[in-house]
Amino acid sequence: MKKIIIGFLVIVSICGFLVIVSIRGLLEGQGWAERFKMPDLPQASTTKVVALDKGSGAFLWQSISTNEVGNEGGKVFIRVTQNGSGRYGGSKEPIDWKIVGYYYADPYIRPYYSKKEIYSKSGKLLKADTFNYQYADKKIYFTRENKINNKTAQQTFKFEDDMIDKYILGTAILSYPFDKKRDFNFHYLSDEPKVYSLTLHYRGKEVVTVPAGTFECHKLEMTVDLGLLGIVGAFIPKTYFWYSSGGSIECGEPIEWVKYEGLESGLGTPYIVMTLPEKPIRINKTENPTRESPKK
Repeated sequence: MKKIIIGFLVIVSICGFLVIVSIRGLLEGQGWAERFKMPDLPQASTTKVVALDKGSGAFLWQSISTNEVGNEGGKVFIRVTQNGSGRYGGSKEPIDWKIVGYYYADPYIRPYYSKKEIYSKSGKLLKADTFNYQYADKKIYFTRENKINNKTAQQTFKFEDDMIDKYILGTAILSYPFDKKRDFNFHYLSDEPKVYSLTLHYRGKEVVTVPAGTFECHKLEMTVDLGLLGIVGAFIPKTYFWYSSGGSIECGEPIEWVKYEGLESGLGTPYIVMTLPEKPIRINKTENPTRESPKK
C-alpha cells in the first residue's frame, strides 16, 4: 500500500508539472510577453548618469548617452551611443567604454546591432562585444573578442519578438503604459550575455530628489520570471526605476528617467544606484536626419 501511495504522489507531481508547463507555454503563445512601442522622443537627446554603490555610497562610474532618431529607406530607427568611465561590473581597475547600438523603432523598438568596446585607462582595447540580430532565422549572434589573450568566444540566442537589450532598456520603458498601471512582460538580453523573462510592476508615485532636482515620479519594480524556481527570486535584490511624471500624464508632458536601483548588470554584479546629475538635453531639429547603417 505504501508503494502504491508513493507511486500515486509521483504521478500527481509529474502531471502537475506538465500542467504548469502547458499553461505557461499557452500564455506565452497568446501574447504573455509584449513589445515596447516607439516612445515620444526628440530627434536627439543627451543624458548623463552617475552610478554609486548602494551600500557604501562610493562613486563607481559615470556615462554620457546620446539617442538620435533617424530614417533610412523609410524605416525609423534609434541610434544609441554611450561613453563611460570608472569601475564597472566589479572591475578592480577603472576602465573606459564605448557603446553603439541601432534599433528599429516603427512601430515597436527592436534591436538589430550593438557593439561595446572596453579600454584600459591608457587607451588599450581590452574587449569587444558584438550582437547581431538576424530576423530571417530568429537568432542573435554574439561575439566576444578578448584582446588580452587573443581569444574569441561566440554564442547564439533565440531572438524573441519582444526582445530588448541593456542599452535601450531605459528608453524603451518610456513607453510603459503609465496611465493603466499594469504589469508589462518582455524578454531582456543582458550584456553578460543572458536572456531573461522580465515583468514591470507599477508601484505608485514618489517624490525623488537627485542632483538634477526634485521630481514627482512613477515607481516601477522589475522582477525576473524564474518559472518553477520562483523561490530563488527571494534572494535576488530588488530592481526599481523612477520616471518623472511631468506633473500630469494626461497633459502629454514628457516623461524622463530619473533614477535606477538594482544590480548593475547580471547576477554577481554590484547593487547600485544610478541618478541624473543634471537634466537631459533634448533637441528637436527641423530636418529628418539620415544615419549610416551599422558596419557589421
